[in-house]
Amino acid sequence: MKTLLSKSGILLAIVLFVSACVGSDPDVEQAKLELKNGEYAKAIESLDKAIETNKANVQAHSLKGNVLSEQAKSIANPEERMQIYEQMVASFETAKSIYDTTNQKPQSELINLQLSNMWANEHNSGVKLVAIEGTPTPDALKKAEGHLHNATVIQPDSIISYEILAEVYYMDNNLPKAIEYMNKSIDKQEKPEVNRFLRLAAFYDASGNPEGVIELLNRAKGVHPESIEITQSLANAYLQKGDTDNALATVKTLIDAEPENAQYRLVYGTQIYTTTETITTELESNFELISVLKKDIKATKDKKKAAALKAELDSLNTVDSNLKTKIDELTDEALLHLNKVIELRADDATANYTIGVILQNKAAGIFKERDNTDDNKKASELDTKAKETLKMALPYYEKATEIKPDEKDYWMTLFRVYTTLGMTDKAQVAMEKAGI
Repeated sequence: MKTLLSKSGILLAIVLFVSACVGSDPDVEQAKLELKNGEYAKAIESLDKAIETNKANVQAHSLKGNVLSEQAKSIANPEERMQIYEQMVASFETAKSIYDTTNQKPQSELINLQLSNMWANEHNSGVKLVAIEGTPTPDALKKAEGHLHNATVIQPDSIISYEILAEVYYMDNNLPKAIEYMNKSIDKQEKPEVNRFLRLAAFYDASGNPEGVIELLNRAKGVHPESIEITQSLANAYLQKGDTDNALATVKTLIDAEPENAQYRLVYGTQIYTTTETITTELESNFELISVLKKDIKATKDKKKAAALKAELDSLNTVDSNLKTKIDELTDEALLHLNKVIELRADDATANYTIGVILQNKAAGIFKERDNTDDNKKASELDTKAKETLKMALPYYEKATEIKPDEKDYWMTLFRVYTTLGMTDKAQVAMEKAGI
């Protein structure tokens, strides 16, 4: 931060300027003596008399701002200075307005310098209280809030003071205030930064306000339509609400804008894969319920109860059939976009690895279905189908390890697939590469 004039230096400079440019006023002269003696209330009273006599008395307005500045400086508790700072800023703004209309720009600039100096003192004092190793004490947080509030009063357009004040409130577990002041930080910018939007979204999320997250991120997407981070965060917010359609539609806007952008395709394919995971979890839960229902039907001798259980089982089977269809459709679409990534960017390890993961998870779902059937023939068919699907994942995992041979997680996954498929020699090599 630039070095600013000291408060006393600026105060003296302004007083000298005013004294040189304006004729003597007995009330103003009296106020100067009272200021020198630290009698702030009396000095303000004298200056109010001068202003009452002549509302355009720039000397009185400017000196009143300085008196209030010195009075604030004498108060140890930052929270108790705010009202004084508000009065000080009002006096200085009136003085600046008079200076500007009478073509006395240097005096106006001196006031700006003084305000900048005071802002820096309050802002930095607040930051120092929380920029420490470990967790600030509750008392330190309260004092920091006071200092930063004062900074925003002195310089209402100070975006960084609002932002840090929001973070301090977050540290103090005051989410409503954290949200309020981060919103103010954003509102004061013509084009707010991506990170500020994401941080405010995190505050809304922490406060249990998913609607607030979605509303904010839609606004952010309007400001930054090209931002992958905002788009993904918005899609995830929709997913948390169970709104799969809007989640996917949100990410697809990136591809609609740039169809040949490999990164956008990667994001979209990955988002679809994330969606299938949620549906797969529901499907697996149904497998277990179906297994229980089948056992209950066999165990009961009550025909009426058996019929009710059978109806429930049929309903679940229908739901499962629809879920499987949905998973297959989404999986095919995810693979379409991820394969397009490889077409556009052949050495994309993430795309290759993600395709492998999708196919492996598809195989895992088939294995799960196998484990929950009582039909031995069907179980055998499902086992074969699962292993064939798993084999389809191998070339993608192997390609990922070729591109990033030092990525141990890739080798660990490959080790597990080789083991499942009974490929012991290759599993041994993968295990060593994984560092096991």
